[in-house]
Amino acid sequence: MSGAEHRSPADVFQCWQVMRVIQAYLDDETDSRIAEEVADHLEDCRRCGLEYETYAAIKESVARHERPPHEVVRQIRNFWKDLLRPNQDPGA
Repeated sequence: MSGAEHRSPADVFQCWQVMRVIQAYLDDETDSRIAEEVADHLEDCRRCGLEYETYAAIKESVARHERPPHEVVRQIRNFWKDLLRPNQDPGA
């Protein structure tokens, strides 16, 4: 059961909030409360979960001193374009 299930919508991280801390979360540089909020959101939001996987793939590529695959870079660009569009629920 996700921790987000027993909280009010105002207490649950939104997509834009997760994306602001996703790099720190990937690097284990968030405090435990933020890490829990992000983990709950990633569990519940398929779209942000896929975005997290994309960032993780890039991080792995960089660690191996390789260029990230073009498809991965394209996915990130498309995700951010969609996230920045007004009046659209990016978690849908």
